[in-house]
Amino acid sequence: MHCSIALQILPQYVDEKKLLEVVDKVIRYLESQVSPENITVSPFETTLQGDYDDLMALLKKAIQLAGEDGVEIFANVKVSYCEKGDVLTIEDKLSPYRD
Repeated sequence: MHCSIALQILPQYVDEKKLLEVVDKVIRYLESQVSPENITVSPFETTLQGDYDDLMALLKKAIQLAGEDGVEIFANVKVSYCEKGDVLTIEDKLSPYRD
């Protein structure tokens, strides 16, 4: 893996139900675009791994999808990238903590 990103989408809705609907819509979209071993959903962010350009395209689409209703979107993004090597995978990072 050359790239890993952690994404937190924060639609600026006052209504918690609407906020969660938008976040769930984005997560469903991301899950439909990558294989299960390349995504991990957690309470505060979603982590994806793969090709840098592919992940940047997914990031762009996720932000646009969240903002379809015209609401302001905050997105916190962390990127780990290595052009000529590999970054730690999701499995590398989590396997010590799984049974």
